[in-house]
Amino acid sequence: MFAIPDRIRLGWRSGLYALCAVWALMGGAAARAEDPKLPLSHDEDAGRTIYIQPRLSPTEDSMHSHGATVGVQNKDGRGAYIGTDTSTERPKYSVGGESGGDLSFSAGVESDGKDNHGVKAGVKIRY
Repeated sequence: MFAIPDRIRLGWRSGLYALCAVWALMGGAAARAEDPKLPLSHDEDAGRTIYIQPRLSPTEDSMHSHGATVGVQNKDGRGAYIGTDTSTERPKYSVGGESGGDLSFSAGVESDGKDNHGVKAGVKIRY
């Protein structure tokens, strides 16, 4: 057939290695475990759970809480939340929701009331 020149083949490999390294670094940052959602109340008939999700940071021998999120989640995936994060100099406040179902839309806002404002949105497709 045809042979790929060594110069191209080696360049391709080094590019692949660089891509894998970047992917691993980004994946390592995103691999942080989500804080646990602790159910406060569950209504079996309505399929609704009210939960609290403390923002925890572990130390060598204990855990510290830096705010919490309180939310409502339905069995079909619909839900809403409101929360605060006190791990920074100025506390951040957030509110958001999700539509649920097989094609779910989510949106949320976050602000510290002064300089730091953010909006997030997403689509989740379940198959």
